Amino acid sequence: MTLATTLLALGLALSALAAVQQGWRQRWLRRLRPLNSSRSAKPWWLPLPAAMQRHAQVAALTQPWLGTAFWSAKAILAVLAAWLLWPQTSQVSEYSLAIVAAVIGQMLPDVVLRQRAQKTLRDSRAQLPELMQLLALCLEAGLTLDQALPRLAREIKALQPALASHLQHLNDDLRVMSARRLAFARLAERIPLEDFRQLSWLISQADDYGTPLAAGLRELGQHSRSLYLLEVEERMARVPGQMALPLMLFIILPLVVVLAGPALVMLLRQLGGGA
Repeated sequence: MTLATTLLALGLALSALAAVQQGWRQRWLRRLRPLNSSRSAKPWWLPLPAAMQRHAQVAALTQPWLGTAFWSAKAILAVLAAWLLWPQTSQVSEYSLAIVAAVIGQMLPDVVLRQRAQKTLRDSRAQLPELMQLLALCLEAGLTLDQALPRLAREIKALQPALASHLQHLNDDLRVMSARRLAFARLAERIPLEDFRQLSWLISQADDYGTPLAAGLRELGQHSRSLYLLEVEERMARVPGQMALPLMLFIILPLVVVLAGPALVMLLRQLGGGA
């Protein structure tokens, strides 16, 4: 137990040191940013595996302090799990259990990151038809695409902060890239949804052939809404089949036991010759 307590204290001390160093680093970066504004800071998820990098990018977790929080959570959970299951004896199986618990504990932040990315995709898929309709309305009102995107990002930031961050990133790409299709193609890469790929294709068609962008956005929004309603109806149609097993286990089976149980007990007593 002494070794486990030492490991826990060491893990907490390293996490606190990493947090303090991260705070110092961010303060120096804010001071040096006017002198070196052309170079962008590297995202914190670069040391992660490719799949985890993809999840962090989809969830739009770009705040630098999240890197410290993520790695500190992995270290603290691993050390805490090993400390709670640290064996009192010297058996190898108990040490193996503590090591497995530490590995599972450090994987919990990855699970949270994956769930956050999936939630961002679901919310983006649900809000995309309304977003296209609002964007078409802004274009018909006389705003340009560069003016409409920041306006939409501000409007939806309270409800969908991840999608608002992606829109702001798209607006930044539009400012520095020569072709709009490239910026929308990068958006489709960051958010792997078919609707964003179709949006990128629509922008390419508008740039190449001069098709009305507002009308195309309205049609694409209607098509996306129809597909989303079909997906919702499909999920609703699967609910009765998914509820069959819980219904049988937790409702029908206890009901049969309650109704037929007394009669079965009396029958067994009579067959056994009891009074």
